[in-house]
Amino acid sequence: PPTQHHALLLHLPLISDAASAQPLPFLEISFSDINGRLVAMRRFHPEEYVGADYRGIRQLQPSEPLPIRLEINDPGTAGISYRFEFL
Repeated sequence: PPTQHHALLLHLPLISDAASAQPLPFLEISFSDINGRLVAMRRFHPEEYVGADYRGIRQLQPSEPLPIRLEINDPGTAGISYRFEFL
């Protein structure tokens, strides 16, 4: 469960389809309302989403899933769609 009240906890694999190892990206997640207006957004530095078992990882290897964990504030009922960006 999330550690904060009114939070969402996301677990997902990060997989690269590049031919060679890539630096870990910043991740941005945003939520929009029914009209496409931004209601919430947060950027995560790699150290924030890489789990304790993977702390030494600096690059994403091709085709090797890297499990990530994100804890974010719940955008509420207005946030009906979401988007991930890799920066």
